[in-house]
Amino acid sequence: MDTDFRLSLIRNLDSVIQNSAKLKLEKVGETDFATAKSYLRKHAEVIPKLTDWTSLVIMRRNSVSKILSLDGDFRDVRSLAEFKWVERINQARLLGPEHHAPSGEERLSQTPARPPLAARDKITLDVKTLAIFLVEDHPGNRYVAPQLEEGLQGRFIPLTPDIVPIRAYWIMTRQWGCDREESEKAIRHFLDHYPTVQYCRITREVVHVAFELARELHHDAFDTAYLAVALQNQATGIMTTDTDFRNLCQKKHLQYLNPVPTRVLKKFAAWKTA
Repeated sequence: MDTDFRLSLIRNLDSVIQNSAKLKLEKVGETDFATAKSYLRKHAEVIPKLTDWTSLVIMRRNSVSKILSLDGDFRDVRSLAEFKWVERINQARLLGPEHHAPSGEERLSQTPARPPLAARDKITLDVKTLAIFLVEDHPGNRYVAPQLEEGLQGRFIPLTPDIVPIRAYWIMTRQWGCDREESEKAIRHFLDHYPTVQYCRITREVVHVAFELARELHHDAFDTAYLAVALQNQATGIMTTDTDFRNLCQKKHLQYLNPVPTRVLKKFAAWKTA
């Protein structure tokens, strides 16, 4: 996130907190923090973030079982016997009748580019989509995460070439400057905790089709390789943040799913971790 956006977010959050009669601020004590660090050391493969463990410790201390979050880690933590009570909610309406209508910006990110996906639909993921999903500070994460989460929850089948995770690691560490160890943990966690994702091989046939599509569409073979993967695996569409795919998908009758607004896409080129 850029500095101006961070400051604006902090000011807005502070205003909501100060003017709310129902919102309760809970202090994180030394014992809470120490307990959270202990869980992180023991179960980093389940949740690799100290902030999340701290939230869980505070929830347990206050007998709170529900958490409103888009983070799939709060679902995965139920694999641990002592955290089976956690109930992650990722839609405000599931909390009860008192919820606000989404803002214009929220509606923009939620507007589907096609009719609602069915559980049988396969959607091909490109490398940037996965990398953005794994890096919370990336400006596109808040838009990509909820869309991809739908597939990880079984609402469609995420499909990606088996080389994509290691390519995502390269982008995260080499292009964006993310910590190598944390990036590896994030990749491994994704591989181990999301069984709905289907990984497909880049076969000789896929490569041949990619080159044929490159000539047909007058486009580079790196992008048409995703088209080849989608077509060879009977995918419904491609989830990407690359606007070049709009025309490519249209020409091959595939759905183009880009959850990121244009004004946010403009920030991508210069983004690196602080």
